[in-house]
Amino acid sequence: MHGIRSCPEANRYLDNTFVPDFNRRFTVQPAQPGGAFTRLAGIDVTLLVSAQHERVVANDNTVVFGKLTLQLPRLRDRLHLARCPVLVHELLDDSLGVSFGGKLIARFNRQGAALPTLSSRAA
Repeated sequence: MHGIRSCPEANRYLDNTFVPDFNRRFTVQPAQPGGAFTRLAGIDVTLLVSAQHERVVANDNTVVFGKLTLQLPRLRDRLHLARCPVLVHELLDDSLGVSFGGKLIARFNRQGAALPTLSSRAA
């Protein structure tokens, strides 16, 4: 219809003709200033977008993930997590996280060394 015969021509058409026309016809001013996005209460998005692997905690409070044995820390409200199901998360920053009941309880680097658990992760 527009005589386009190659990908570079199609990209030029999109950039120079289609997108500006589309934006001109369909852009509307928001009714209110500011963003419409709100935080998800009680959901840690960092854990949600991670690759998740189910594991069961061993009697010595460790979790095996691949060739790593991850030592879980003591929790304030539990003596141990032995035989409890947990999720090991491969996080987007290339670290590992372990969650129990939807809460991040430990973080590790890819060599298995403990990392600080950032309180800002649970948002």
